[in-house]
Amino acid sequence: MTRLQSLLEEGITAARHGDESHSRLCFRQVLLDQASHAQQALVHFWLAQLSHDEAEKREHLETALALEPQNARIRQMLAVLDGKLKPDAMVDADAFKPPDAPQSPRAWRFVCPQCGARMQFDASGNSLACDYCGHHMPVLRALESGMNIAEQDFTVGLATAAGHTTGDASRTLKCQGCQAVLVSRQHSLTCPYCGSHHVMDVPAPTIAPPQVMILFTVVAQDARRALQAWVDSKVIGSAYQTSRVRAVYLPAWTFDIVTERPWRVMNLDSSQVPGMTPTMTTYEGSESDFQDDIVVPATHRLPFALLPAFEDFNLTALTIYDDACLANHPAALHTLTLAEASLVARRKAYQSAEKLTPSVSAGNRFSDVKIAPPKVSVLSYKLALLPFWIGNYRYKGKVYLAVINGQHGKVRGELPPGLLEKALGKVL
Repeated sequence: MTRLQSLLEEGITAARHGDESHSRLCFRQVLLDQASHAQQALVHFWLAQLSHDEAEKREHLETALALEPQNARIRQMLAVLDGKLKPDAMVDADAFKPPDAPQSPRAWRFVCPQCGARMQFDASGNSLACDYCGHHMPVLRALESGMNIAEQDFTVGLATAAGHTTGDASRTLKCQGCQAVLVSRQHSLTCPYCGSHHVMDVPAPTIAPPQVMILFTVVAQDARRALQAWVDSKVIGSAYQTSRVRAVYLPAWTFDIVTERPWRVMNLDSSQVPGMTPTMTTYEGSESDFQDDIVVPATHRLPFALLPAFEDFNLTALTIYDDACLANHPAALHTLTLAEASLVARRKAYQSAEKLTPSVSAGNRFSDVKIAPPKVSVLSYKLALLPFWIGNYRYKGKVYLAVINGQHGKVRGELPPGLLEKALGKVL
């Protein structure tokens, strides 16, 4: 163990045992001895816990966050200081048992009324400016017109019960045929998955309510035509039958994620003098990327082959969730928790970040290039309801599922094995 690491652990042990003076002495020495960013961040994290002054505590936490922007514990402590997170609401994810009434703190995102892009506070802080088209609007007017979309701080959400529960529904129904669980304001409905009329009331489970939704713009008649046209293009002949289409809102998590991939390049000097030792120059940096609204399906009800349908939506059309919309169409409860979905989103972001390469041009001879694995940090999330029409078609005695996008009508469906082989044969 290095001297610095030994001093750091000694300071942490002293802090845990209430020996504040000795722990501060150890931490001060660590900061003076050119500690790494991670070690400095840990020191400031513990100094914040030792501090009795809120301003000093905040200064240590913000310094630690600048050194380690992806440290969840630091962001959670800052959330406590900002009043976004109550200390008694924090849970240990490994030993968590869902409570009866989870709560989720909110952060607000504003969308432009002209183009649907994200709006940010301008330099004055008194108005909002669109990132895309430049449209300006006073903050008060934006709030009054309902342009604010709730985005949840991921670190705060995951530290509370809401991150590990599947959420609050006033009326929950269960299909006795396929066992799908739905939320609706109707007293009776047809199951959108299997078409069964045997749907009964069941006790409402503890679920996290959605924050946003996309409304249906494709009507049943157009969805039926789209399904018919899709089947016509896939199945040659008339040996098939299509069903009616049934509307349902399906849940999906969306995540805003930042990735960073550090790199280091060792460059051999190409203009070396004969007989002299070649000189090496080191270049260091990182490739960063912001990935907005990574979509993760929050239901297991659709076949795996149809899950890409969740990525077909234009998310600039998201609007604030209103359960009055469930009067016409039911919504499926999400079966994937925030914690589980975040792992899927992290993997997607990680795979995308792996494709980033160093943007450095430092000569013509590189003797050593090292690229570190990407660092992934989830900033915020939303639980959204997306509009789908679900239909079936029967072909040679078997029934296949198809989904029609309720926003613009794109169809994705299961293909019979023989037709799939033919399609692949044409491509290959």
